[in-house]
Amino acid sequence: MVDLQGTNGRIKKLPIILVTSTFIFIIAIVIYYPSLSNNFVWDDAHYLGYRQIKSLNWDNIWWMLTGTHLNNWHPLTSLSFALDYAWQKEPSPWGFHLTNIIFHGLNCAIFFLTTILLLNINFYGLNQANIYPNDKRNYAIALIAALFFSVHPQHIESVAWISERKDVLSLFFILLTLIFYIFYTAKKNNKPFLWFIASLFGFTLALMSKPIAVTLPIVLLILDVYPLRRTALSGRDKNITSWKEIFIEKTPFLILTALAISLTLFAQKDAIKSLETIDLSTRILNAINSVFLYISKFLLPISLSPYYIFPSYIINDWTRVLILISGFFLITTLSIIYWHREKRHLLIAWLFYLITLLPVIGIIQVGSQSAADRYAYLPTIPFYILVAAFVVYSYQFFYKKSLKLANMALATITITIFAFLFYLSQNQLNVWKNNHTLWSYVTKLTPGSSLGQYNLSMDYFIKQDHKNTLKHIELAYLHGYPITTKEHLIIAEALTHLDHFKRAREFYEQALNSNKVNENLSDCIYYNMMWISSKQGHFNEALKIHEQVSTTNKDRGMVKKLTSKIRTLMEEETANNKKFTMTHKKSTKESSHSKQEGFTKEQLINCSVLFMAQPRKLSHE
Repeated sequence: MVDLQGTNGRIKKLPIILVTSTFIFIIAIVIYYPSLSNNFVWDDAHYLGYRQIKSLNWDNIWWMLTGTHLNNWHPLTSLSFALDYAWQKEPSPWGFHLTNIIFHGLNCAIFFLTTILLLNINFYGLNQANIYPNDKRNYAIALIAALFFSVHPQHIESVAWISERKDVLSLFFILLTLIFYIFYTAKKNNKPFLWFIASLFGFTLALMSKPIAVTLPIVLLILDVYPLRRTALSGRDKNITSWKEIFIEKTPFLILTALAISLTLFAQKDAIKSLETIDLSTRILNAINSVFLYISKFLLPISLSPYYIFPSYIINDWTRVLILISGFFLITTLSIIYWHREKRHLLIAWLFYLITLLPVIGIIQVGSQSAADRYAYLPTIPFYILVAAFVVYSYQFFYKKSLKLANMALATITITIFAFLFYLSQNQLNVWKNNHTLWSYVTKLTPGSSLGQYNLSMDYFIKQDHKNTLKHIELAYLHGYPITTKEHLIIAEALTHLDHFKRAREFYEQALNSNKVNENLSDCIYYNMMWISSKQGHFNEALKIHEQVSTTNKDRGMVKKLTSKIRTLMEEETANNKKFTMTHKKSTKESSHSKQEGFTKEQLINCSVLFMAQPRKLSHE
């Protein structure tokens, strides 16, 4: 058995830390390797479709700094996408996935070093602010925490979803900022100012990756209290810094925070939900629910959903709501009690979690989701350290009691949990494989998800599975998804392909009544309605619809060919009526029917695609 107690096993050599960091990085890469074969999903196409990130030049870099990217201001994330385009000769999903995986691997390795740094300071003071452990206990805690962080399926969304590059990128700079700041407070190399500038620079890059970093100044203030023990609240007189000095040094961070918040609110002004859409009481209750949702998914990461809808009990089940509120105050109270008993880490971990979760808790609601696994990527970091510490201290306890069998059981359980998390992560990676696997999973897990049903219907529509398109778009509508011009066109096209011509015309007519239909789109709709009438043998009706087509398109392209075909058939029909007597009417009808079969569905135009391709004012233009 290995003795992890105290400094009996002091680790002085830096190479072992580099080897361990590399090992952790490789483990993270291996875990996420299957995602390299995953496709673009959800809004990846929109995120990566901006022309400004498809090539690197000064104009595009200026746009990244000053424009908004899909209702977000994150210039460094946009730049990382541009670099992905630059190094790939033929851009494909695997290249973008590879970058996400590399940053996650780096985050795991840096988290390992950050944990060692914090533990060294906690046990031995600021003068031991090193990135290599003072004892085997700290090393073991940091290693276990980093490995569990690398494998936990709650992070799949942040890493396997290309659009969430901002998560892995921002955490990379947040962790570096923490390290630089701790070195600054420890006065390393007697050049604290350089470490302060480095921490400020790291914070700036974190903000430029994702605005969730706005809480970092408060996190630094918490660290000043514990474990850095720079304030009177720390319970020690040594290394005390005045509150005035502490707030002065936070001023540059707070200025950058205010600037980032302003830019974010401006960028997301069109995405922020009004109080009329989601009232304040619902937001507060959902925020409390989310606090426990992320903890529950951390402890038991099953039924993870790419899209969480608002739970009905937030409004209807006040008993459960009161239990959640009571639980919140109970944890807070216990953390304060333990603080006064010199168990300061519990309150610090709880405050870190709540504060870093605050920007995405839903009080300012962006989007229609009630929660998202990606929001837990940063806030749950302290929990990994607490779990790892519990494992190591349990091992030490059993070691002192010479309970070898208990320690073997503990090691077995720990390895089994890691293996179980690995298994769950692989399953969750498969969920993000493509749009079909993603939205099939969401609708199976949450049938009442209108967005899930709608996006699954779009996947079927792309695959030309019109029956399932209608099935899931109807389910989306029943669960509250709004039906707009785009949906009218999709439904009309699906109904046309299924030969439900009467209903198809009704939806085409509804689309025509929209003020979002331009001349080319209306002509497209008229063309398909002409095709339907022709397919039914109503040639006169088809020509009447033709009169609605604009002069620009009336005598060109497919409209001209279809009109010419209709007139030719009408002329042939007129000639046949004159030529044949009443006894030949049956053969005439058969001839007419065979001519109607000349109208094939390949002649139809996808008006919904044309609608989505219409020029629209984008937030960055």
